[in-house]
Amino acid sequence: DLLSVEFMRMYLESKGYASYTANSVDSACKLVDEHQPEVVVTDLQLSDGTGIQVADHAREKCDAMVIGVTGYDRHSLESRGFCLQALSTVLLKPLDLKLLDEALDSVRPL
Repeated sequence: DLLSVEFMRMYLESKGYASYTANSVDSACKLVDEHQPEVVVTDLQLSDGTGIQVADHAREKCDAMVIGVTGYDRHSLESRGFCLQALSTVLLKPLDLKLLDEALDSVRPL
């Protein structure tokens, strides 16, 4: 939802990350191509596909760390056919910011 996306954008910017938002696989992949990010945070359910597609693209184009965010537990995702190997980390909703910080610190330690 838009409120969650805006919160995430503001939170990442407060941590010193440039932040760009997309609402589809296509627009997310275009942003990856344009900005070559070190970290991609993506919901696993997008309007035109999955965050796994974004993760595969980000890894191929810029070897980004990809954090997947979802309301489903790992078992539910795997039973729905999600291959989670493309993701560096999976975080469950509601998002625990401490876990997000830990994942981000593994890319850019303070």
